[in-house]
Amino acid sequence: MIWRTDGWQRLFLLLWLPVSVLAHEIRPAALHIKEISQGEFQANWKVPARNDTRLSLQPLLNGEPLFAVQTGYFMQGAYIEQGKFTHPDGLMGSQIAIQGLDSTFTDVMLRLESLDGSVLTARLSPENPVYDFAEDASGWGLVTTYTNLGIQHILLGVDHLLFVACFVLIAGFSRRLVWAITGFSIAHSVTLGLAALEIVQLPVPAVEAVIALSILFMAWEIARGRTDTLTYRYPIVVSASFGLLHGFGFAAVLAEIGLPKNEGLLALLCFNVGVEIGQLLFIAALFLSVILVRQLRFVRLHWLKQVATYGIGGFASLWLIERVLAF
Repeated sequence: MIWRTDGWQRLFLLLWLPVSVLAHEIRPAALHIKEISQGEFQANWKVPARNDTRLSLQPLLNGEPLFAVQTGYFMQGAYIEQGKFTHPDGLMGSQIAIQGLDSTFTDVMLRLESLDGSVLTARLSPENPVYDFAEDASGWGLVTTYTNLGIQHILLGVDHLLFVACFVLIAGFSRRLVWAITGFSIAHSVTLGLAALEIVQLPVPAVEAVIALSILFMAWEIARGRTDTLTYRYPIVVSASFGLLHGFGFAAVLAEIGLPKNEGLLALLCFNVGVEIGQLLFIAALFLSVILVRQLRFVRLHWLKQVATYGIGGFASLWLIERVLAF
């Protein structure tokens, strides 16, 4: 009996750890550099952290540490370092590299505010952890950076994807699904904008807990098998209602990196477009998966639907417990 208990505990841990990690949306690091006088810069370096453990990343300027740390502290799931540095000739022609980034799964959002008020925004990734300031700093860089961030955010945000998957299980690939996803998109776009522009603010832990609860509710609706409920009859009403909450969740990632002061609306629009693109890519992947499964005669779609429903409900329950305990 003792061996069996240990086995189940190990199995639970093996299942729990990846679920716990995947439930969190992408949390990029952020490096903000502001030119405060000719050749003098102020730096703010934020890296994701859990408890008192942070990602081991360090920004380098031309191979040397970017700045001497004046203050460093943990705050709201991140470790923040601040300091100043001088570079008399300016940063054009120099390189910023993030040491250790190539061994992680995160990105770094780089923002440079020049003395003349211009803003440069770029994204560094594990595949490309170096940025050359001699590159063109046009607005196209901002468009691609925030669009890609939106795509990655939704594709790595497993909880948001499972919520969308629930509507696929309810409506199938039909016009009802189109309306449900449209309602969800419009609703989360509204609250994403309100939250990102700091017009309406809600506590992130509570929002994440309610998001988990919304997924659990959808899984419960599917598992009941009743088609006379509001969820089945008018899925757009339910998707739009919960979409308002998911929008606040989407805004959390923008709170990690901020929006450029002079082009905040454009960055917000690009991020939201990226979210929609990622959402459509996920639905397309589900559609292709269903087509492939139908070619396998020994697999029953009804059986797979049941397995998916209880799996989604189980994950949502774990996330709900975890997020409530994190209050």
